[in-house]
Amino acid sequence: MIEIIIVLIVFGITAMIALRPVGDTLRRDRVTKTAAVLSADIEQGFAIAARLRQPVRVRIYDTLQPSARRQFILRQRTDTSYKYRVRELRTGDFSIDTLIKSKDSLDIMPNGLATDTLRLTLGVKSNSGSWYWKVIRVTRAGLVRVGNQ
Repeated sequence: MIEIIIVLIVFGITAMIALRPVGDTLRRDRVTKTAAVLSADIEQGFAIAARLRQPVRVRIYDTLQPSARRQFILRQRTDTSYKYRVRELRTGDFSIDTLIKSKDSLDIMPNGLATDTLRLTLGVKSNSGSWYWKVIRVTRAGLVRVGNQ
């Protein structure tokens, strides 16, 4: 009986040590996945603008209040009610702890050029207190790159 208790204690300690890095790995993977999905959505915005011959707007909502929305929206520039993509970044599969943006919106023209550049920095905080960042950079010519900060 004592041997079983010792085995269970050792197993419990090992599980507690292993769970912390696994949780941090899952959070880092979520930021990587979110950055990949958002970059694909921006690339799709360039394709939609060219295909439909209409300007497309990328809009990023983020406020400092915890209860406020944090969204990525790909929509028509003229008709704000018609949306191609909406991504919730505060809850769900794409939840991140922080979003730093260079501007609130980016217009993509049908000729394949954007009105300006865009930089999105996505971050999550690990259980140990360190941050993990992914950066999405969009050029005026439509090149979308994802990298580390």
